[in-house]
Amino acid sequence: MQMRTRRCVNPEPQFGGKPCAGPNATAIRECGERSRCRQEFPVRFLTIEGFPSNGSMEIFNYGTWKYLCVANWNDVERNSICQAQGYNGSSLEVHSNSGTNSSGNTTHSCENLTKNCEEKINTEIKCSVPVRLAGINEINYAGRVEVFYQGKWGKICRNKWDINDVKVVCRQLGFQSALAEFIGMDTKDETISVVMSDVKCTGQESVLASCKRLDGKHVECVDNIGAQDLCVPKNRTVLEKKHHVCDLESTETVKCSNEDSSQIGQNIAWYNGSTGVKIKSGAKFIRKTPEQTFISGGTGIIHCSALGNPAPQFKWSRQDGRSLQDRRFIQLANGSLKVKPILREDDGTYICTIRQSRGSDSTSEKPQSIIVMVIVPPEVSLNMGPCRPVTEGDNVSLTCIIIDGVPKPGQIRWLKDEIRLDENNRNMILSSIKKEQEGTYTCETSNAGGSANDNIKVIVDVPPKLHPDLKDELVSVYLHSLLKITCTESGDPEPNVAWTKNGTYFVNNNTLTIDNVTLKDAGQYGCAAENRAGEFNATVWIDVTAFPVVDVYPRNQTAGYASPSVDITVTDKTTVQWYFLVGPLFAVTVLAFVVLYLWKRRIAGTYTSFNN
Repeated sequence: MQMRTRRCVNPEPQFGGKPCAGPNATAIRECGERSRCRQEFPVRFLTIEGFPSNGSMEIFNYGTWKYLCVANWNDVERNSICQAQGYNGSSLEVHSNSGTNSSGNTTHSCENLTKNCEEKINTEIKCSVPVRLAGINEINYAGRVEVFYQGKWGKICRNKWDINDVKVVCRQLGFQSALAEFIGMDTKDETISVVMSDVKCTGQESVLASCKRLDGKHVECVDNIGAQDLCVPKNRTVLEKKHHVCDLESTETVKCSNEDSSQIGQNIAWYNGSTGVKIKSGAKFIRKTPEQTFISGGTGIIHCSALGNPAPQFKWSRQDGRSLQDRRFIQLANGSLKVKPILREDDGTYICTIRQSRGSDSTSEKPQSIIVMVIVPPEVSLNMGPCRPVTEGDNVSLTCIIIDGVPKPGQIRWLKDEIRLDENNRNMILSSIKKEQEGTYTCETSNAGGSANDNIKVIVDVPPKLHPDLKDELVSVYLHSLLKITCTESGDPEPNVAWTKNGTYFVNNNTLTIDNVTLKDAGQYGCAAENRAGEFNATVWIDVTAFPVVDVYPRNQTAGYASPSVDITVTDKTTVQWYFLVGPLFAVTVLAFVVLYLWKRRIAGTYTSFNN
């Protein structure tokens, strides 16, 4: 923005601009032609803490910010600065020596200085804040307080708004005095943005711009309700009656203050000499909750609250006409209805009626309908088919039945031994079930009232399985040896096993053990195995075999060149073979009797006979 030219007379640039010769710093003046302004400097508006529309100008030169003299600026120039900050126009200039923040900067061109500025170098610019009362038709002395900021009208947050703030607004608008900071009117300000908050006027200021406050987009208003004023116009009576009734239909809290800031509950009296004015507030609902939800079995409090002066009376009823005389229904002091315990049949539409009698002025009743929804927590049952336990290989069906629940429970979730399964149907089929699928199965579901689950333990039985020892029908065992034969290889539960010999009970161990087999142990053995999953019977023949006995006579014999013989007697038919100690010997072998013939002296020695 092109603003000034200058004349250099001071060698020190303490007031901005380039070095000049001369004893005095002078003010900046407007350039007559843009071509004459050859040097540009950034400037900024340094605001006063808590007073965002008040501040002084600074210029950036030689690496630092310095005060910019505005002593002989006119209204047009000051208005330009205020408009750049979002305000409309400027007012009085005062001196200020402190600043805390700035808002933006603009480039200015300067050439000549023409006026001494040493004494008023930090002159303050105070931007005005236009104010109006809006929201009530045909009334200009009451309504929502609006300020003009950033090119549009916005509202002031009601937080911390009090009678001192009202005094300043009423004074700025030219009214006689302030009456109340809140009049309980529905000014329908939902679409109006909050642009100001935390206003802290002392009540002595002439305009709102002189009050400490917060402006701008950083403003946060909890309930988004705008501040309201009730002013007293000149030559006009606002409250004619000794008892004035205001029907408050908005959801705002009634709050009024008198001129000396005293507050007396809902009855506010202003005294002017011997005349008193008393305001009565019509009853209104202050907490509108048309739908309320409770969980069956617990304690429910159906809320209904209202304010008014005098205090309203409450009456409860049901839209369907059902009685509320049950001991479970208790009306609380604040008007709400307590139900203990609340049951599923308590859902429906309730009507809370407030009745207020204001003496001879009026009597009024106002109903409010409240829809009560009772949530019933879910309940489930898990069934299994066929009846448990099951046998390995069976097809098992698990069914999750939702017995109760309002609203209707949603998805079904399945778990096995507390591990989530990839299944969400109400029926789960276990085809040809295996032993490893045995475990605890759980189905669960939920709604807004909570969750429920049921579980069942699936036990998989395995029938007895024949041990490989019994797959052969004949088992041969040597005399005096150890015999072990096992009946079952597997089975769950553990099978009961019984052995028989030749049809007579013998032993009930799974493994048949005989430590020293005798010829009497030979015979037919039977094995019977059984558990609740099945049974089997098997038989086996045990044959006892004895080792052959060899008798050699004579054991020692001296032979000459002739050919003596050695006789061998064997207990059973077998093959006999002779061996010389140093190697095999060609021999004549016969069954039962064997004769060894030695023809040469050179093969004399010790001989051993082996049978096969």
